[in-house]
Amino acid sequence: QLWQLPHELKAVIQRRVHVSFRAHALSNQFFAKKIPCSKYPSHGIRQFYARQYQGWDGSGPSPPKYTLLIRPFLFAGVFCVGSVSLAAIVRDERQRRTKWTMFPKNTYDLWGWRLTIPEIITASIISANTLVFGWWSWSLRGGQMIEYASPLLRRNFLHYAFSGRGLPLLLSVFSHATFMHYAFNMVALWSLAPTVINLLGPENFVALYMSSGVVSSLSSACVKLAQGSTVASLGASGPLMFLVSTTALVWPNASFGLMLLPGVVLSASSVLAGLVCVDAAGLLLGWRA
Repeated sequence: QLWQLPHELKAVIQRRVHVSFRAHALSNQFFAKKIPCSKYPSHGIRQFYARQYQGWDGSGPSPPKYTLLIRPFLFAGVFCVGSVSLAAIVRDERQRRTKWTMFPKNTYDLWGWRLTIPEIITASIISANTLVFGWWSWSLRGGQMIEYASPLLRRNFLHYAFSGRGLPLLLSVFSHATFMHYAFNMVALWSLAPTVINLLGPENFVALYMSSGVVSSLSSACVKLAQGSTVASLGASGPLMFLVSTTALVWPNASFGLMLLPGVVLSASSVLAGLVCVDAAGLLLGWRA
């Protein structure tokens, strides 16, 4: 039977090539029409493009939608409670150590720049966002087709409602769709974060900033799961909403300038009310999730 080996090997190679082209075609169909992956035939294999956007395998009936929220809700609960608890422990330990310090250090010299602790924390968060945005830019290499990006980025730094995963709730906060999206968020972060850090303290701020990102991603996942949307969630809009709302509640008459409308100044309470109205209208009309 040795003479049959080349024919069998040829058949195996042909089947693998067919499956490879079929998986690529399904991925293009997914991104073009936004069809849930549960409608895709599996051909008896765990297709990479299908399984990374849904929480189940194969072409069988999809599980109830609420089951896809079990792990995200568990991750959000454990992360939020754990981060706030850890922040309280670190804060108490820091206060215990600085209690006996006559002249606590409030500024640090970093490569010739005199930065305060709030500015260092804000710069660290901006640096993390910049690294992830640079990773996306390098991975896409100037293109717009997200399917050609690194699988690690697509799987962990974008959150799909049908994935049923928890970690992307946090990591997707550091991803941005375009350079303008990234630039506007970072300018707003640098403008608002130092004031909120002085109000809450460094430890509480980091815990609440990250927790607000997880909760906002979870809320977006719930809405998109109810709508059947397969569009990914990303961006730091949730944490920035936390900064705006905190500023508006503590200083409702604080002045906010609009980057797109120079010279226009609004109060913090007016900005917060406007953002809430825009988000509510987007949810009702279906263009915001």
